[in-house]
Amino acid sequence: MKVLRNSLYALNLVRGACPSYIPWTLLAALTGVTAPLTGVLGIKLLIDALIARDTRSTGLILLAFALLTAATALFRSWYNTVYEPAARTRIGASLSASLLERIGLLDLSAIENSAFYNRCSRAVSEANTRPQGVVQTLCGLVGNLLSLATLTAILLSLDPFVLLLTSGGAALMFVLNLKRSRLGFKQYLERTVLERQVTYIQRVYYEPQYARELRLFAMNPFLVGRYRNAACSLRQTLQRQGLHMWVFSGLEKLLNDCLFVVITLSYLVTRFFAGAISIGGFSALFNGIFQFGDQLYSLLARVPQLYEHSLYLETVQDVLQANPDIEVTEGLTLEASRAHSIEFCHVTFAYPGCEPVFRDLSLTIAAGEQVALLGHNGAGKSTLVRLLLRFYDPQEGRILIDGVDIRRYDIRALRRCFAVVMQDFQHYAFSLAENIALGRPAVLAQDIETAVRQARLDDRVGQLPRGLETAITREFSDSGIQLSGGEYQKLALARAYAQESSILLFDEPSSALDPEAEHTLFASLRRTAGRKTVLFICHKMSLAVHADRVILFERGRIAEQGTPLALLRSGGLYSRLYQLQAKDYLASF
Repeated sequence: MKVLRNSLYALNLVRGACPSYIPWTLLAALTGVTAPLTGVLGIKLLIDALIARDTRSTGLILLAFALLTAATALFRSWYNTVYEPAARTRIGASLSASLLERIGLLDLSAIENSAFYNRCSRAVSEANTRPQGVVQTLCGLVGNLLSLATLTAILLSLDPFVLLLTSGGAALMFVLNLKRSRLGFKQYLERTVLERQVTYIQRVYYEPQYARELRLFAMNPFLVGRYRNAACSLRQTLQRQGLHMWVFSGLEKLLNDCLFVVITLSYLVTRFFAGAISIGGFSALFNGIFQFGDQLYSLLARVPQLYEHSLYLETVQDVLQANPDIEVTEGLTLEASRAHSIEFCHVTFAYPGCEPVFRDLSLTIAAGEQVALLGHNGAGKSTLVRLLLRFYDPQEGRILIDGVDIRRYDIRALRRCFAVVMQDFQHYAFSLAENIALGRPAVLAQDIETAVRQARLDDRVGQLPRGLETAITREFSDSGIQLSGGEYQKLALARAYAQESSILLFDEPSSALDPEAEHTLFASLRRTAGRKTVLFICHKMSLAVHADRVILFERGRIAEQGTPLALLRSGGLYSRLYQLQAKDYLASF
């Protein structure tokens, strides 16, 4: 039942993506019935006509051969070279797009789960073959049945016993094939991680973001060594798997190509010398037995093929039917045009399999307040931002915006209120304009131009012949550019400025900026005072003085909080860290 259910699921996927694929594939499979007509019945009639020296019958048979063979060959050639590759690509692209869309809607915790990541990887890699494979297999079954019916009628008229002989051999082949398919899927799962490790190291070598560190740290021997180890493990796994597979495939070949041929020929020779069949009948039976065996074996082999497709399609279904807990687009709306208050109420949170980052954390940020989040690495600053953006939900407690639990808001409405610059922001092999807009339809061309000026990236853009339409990286365009680290950070700032948002979240927003750009950034933040709520993570004490309030985290709890001046005068941890950094500046004087 599971195989049938998964097969029907695949047929629906294919029909939705390319309605003509099933009928054309079925017609291509049905052309296989020409083989019994020409290779068995036709050969017998031709040999009998030649022995009888009947030139008229010989000519008619040859003409029928030519017409039927030509029509079949032309259609199959068109199907294989023109229609099927394009249709297969269309179906694969449609399913892959659905998978990518679903993966993009899933919670971050799902993507960070290794087992689910493996399922996603397998699902995307199989999207171009498995649903079409179900159609090919089912249509092949229909073609096999029609060919078998034709061959059965021919062989029954010549010698019924050969059907029993052939059916027994095919049944044995079916059992071996079924076991081989099950083993093949288990082996595929076993080598997935090793294959990913090999392709990951290959990707490190040709993706530009790794190129500088690879050369700077002379990582070539290390990476090549890791690659050789992973490739060696993969090779050993494949060799071991190959030996297991050889037991089935070798036995199958031995039985089919040796034992069965000898038994069949011995039987037919005995019948011929007994005068039971003519030379034409001998030829027809010989061809018919092997065609019948091939068709029956093919028919039986398609059952484990369907079973194999079913196993892979379950992975596709798992991903397509996975539902998010956080990425839910239902709930209350939230205005992005005014400042909002933020409150953490007794929040406890731990990443999966880790110790809690926060235990009973409570804090309040007023609407329009500008707050600097400080603390050592791992103190919980970035985690606080991730919780606020609902990449994760706390195990205990609530997070409120304007007094409402953020779980009650539509996730899109919630995140539209935030303009975010992450510490590990990414850039994409698209144009500068597309890297700023990031697919957000509300970001207009004039918004992008204004944001570029605010981020002080306009001078660089003005030097480019294509301006904002210039591609980043040369992955797809020789006219693409590579920005500096500071320019990439300005690009990230431009993304935040381009979106009219009421809460700004900055994680080390000036780490790669020059002093002038850094001054401009914080001058811009001061101008937004009262109109936007601002949270920025930083390690420079000199930047924290721009904030209305400083919250200093230590091991997931609030160690100190207050105005920068009050904390400096208190002589606590903030004051000590401030004095340490100040000494570095004054050391040379």
